[in-house]
Amino acid sequence: MKKMMASLLKHYMNQDIAVFHTDEEGNSEVVAYVSVNKNLSTTKKLEEAFMKTNSISIAWWKNEEVTTTFAGNSCRSTSVGDVVVVDEKKYKCEPVGWKEL
Repeated sequence: MKKMMASLLKHYMNQDIAVFHTDEEGNSEVVAYVSVNKNLSTTKKLEEAFMKTNSISIAWWKNEEVTTTFAGNSCRSTSVGDVVVVDEKKYKCEPVGWKEL
């Protein structure tokens, strides 16, 4: 029962945001949905998505808050040029910060 309540609470308090990786030709595909606290500012949501889709001490796709959608066994970390969608708005990862598209 505790596990079910924790899952319901997590769903109630969080939202999933989409992370798209862009290749050299400009093609992009969704590689993950990241669960973030829906009460955070947009900037904080973007930063959490970036952090949770970067391999630091473990492969990023092993994070509990990440649902992967990429094909294969691994995927590069989110980087400059990639796009994150929050509340139906697109944001491009810049060398410093984010730019709304």
